[in-house]
Amino acid sequence: MRELGLPMGTRTKLIGSLIAKKCKELGAPEEQAEACGQIIEKIFIKEDKRAKTKKKDQEAETIAAGDDDNDTLLFRSPGEVEIIANAFKENGFSSEGVITGKDQKKQAAELVKLIGNPEQAVNAVDIALFGRMVAKAADMNVEAAASFAHAISTHKVSNEWSFSRQMTCRPPCATA
Repeated sequence: MRELGLPMGTRTKLIGSLIAKKCKELGAPEEQAEACGQIIEKIFIKEDKRAKTKKKDQEAETIAAGDDDNDTLLFRSPGEVEIIANAFKENGFSSEGVITGKDQKKQAAELVKLIGNPEQAVNAVDIALFGRMVAKAADMNVEAAASFAHAISTHKVSNEWSFSRQMTCRPPCATA
């Protein structure tokens, strides 16, 4: 599909870098582009991965997780990345004005509203064909146009071959 020049989606855990790159292409300074990317990335990182509390000797000790704790693989189309980057551009590449919610659910809802109907925003053939599921923002899910069954099973499978039909020679091939 790539050889035909069709728009393809990007599967990445680094959605922030993808948004930052597009913002730089639209004229954002390096620092502002990175901030815009981080705002979008924080929407999809699990809250319990970012910080967890551990009690020891009746004192609460906060342990901040590292940057490598992003375990969310996202599938984005070029059209969606363009919409997000253009929203930041219209806001002067300020990271505060586009996504203003305090918690992740509100931020995800704002992102969904920003992108609009995924059926119209998604311009990637592979996402349209195979679909997409976004756990943090179910409104971004895209139903697959194609359906496939996995070739594995959860129970014992015994392959059966039927050899009951044997080839027999009929009168035109009889030689005696």
